[in-house]
Amino acid sequence: MGLKSLPDFRLTLGNDDLTAVVRDRLKTLTVTDNSGEESDTLEIVIDDRDNAVESPPRGRVLSVSMGYRDDGLFYLGKFTVDEVEPEGPPDIITIRAKAADMREGFKVQRTRAFRNTTIGAIVSRIADENGLQPAVATELASRVVAHRDQANESDLHFLTRLGREHGAVAAPKDGKLVFAPSATGMSVSGQALTGVTLDRADLTRWRAVQADRDEHGKVRARWRDTSAGRTKFAEAGSGDPVKTLRNLYPSEAAAKAAAEAELTRLKGAENGVELTMDGRADIVAQTPITVTGLRAELSGAWIVETAVHTQDYESGGFTTVLTGRRKAA
Repeated sequence: MGLKSLPDFRLTLGNDDLTAVVRDRLKTLTVTDNSGEESDTLEIVIDDRDNAVESPPRGRVLSVSMGYRDDGLFYLGKFTVDEVEPEGPPDIITIRAKAADMREGFKVQRTRAFRNTTIGAIVSRIADENGLQPAVATELASRVVAHRDQANESDLHFLTRLGREHGAVAAPKDGKLVFAPSATGMSVSGQALTGVTLDRADLTRWRAVQADRDEHGKVRARWRDTSAGRTKFAEAGSGDPVKTLRNLYPSEAAAKAAAEAELTRLKGAENGVELTMDGRADIVAQTPITVTGLRAELSGAWIVETAVHTQDYESGGFTTVLTGRRKAA
């Protein structure tokens, strides 16, 4: 990336630009961009040396962009103020906010059934109920869902579970309810997201993350063969141990897709990577990255699961920490 200019940001509260107001008081600004069920977050630490800072009311919406003064800013989303915490000494105020699209309705426990429908229809219904626009990847929208129960669980938990069966992630992002393929670096439209190559020289620290979980050689999924009047199995992978999915699928194709999605998830979760670098606000969750110049277990293709962008105005630093899992072949 070469030498960068000074870190910069833009912060608005509703329609009011607060950038100039907080610039000489800002201590740290951190945005955490997550993939899937966990909410994106914003944390702002402000110098309150003269107790003159006006705290934003809970429930107000902050918008934030981060980047560099000479290279431009990247918009990172809207966040609803959740906590305002004054403390000292020294006198500071910490403001914490969650993704503005994480509506209260997403937390409500619901019990209902979806029958003879599609993924697109399910996501559209839940998006409408939560005041969002549905954004479903083309390859997923028409997939048939014969029967799925939402049993005393939140909308987002249900969609996360549905997504896991189909190799997808569900997340509210910037006014949309996104349901898109995971571990493939694909966008909602089904097009490949722009990949990023990170060489050893681009990184300041790297670490392999090995998950404490059982490996699986094969995944089996049951499906109902109505013409034969019996239950059959579709499989993905080979060898032992074997994992059998609990759901009964309406067709061999649906069962095969579910088995492959679960195998991909298991393989991707076995090993991960954590990469630290100079600030890269252009890299967000689900971005495909290629790492070069490191050991074999760290190099290669990854999908970003979490991107944490931090500007520290006490040290003048801007860092990005990525955690990723292996990209599906």
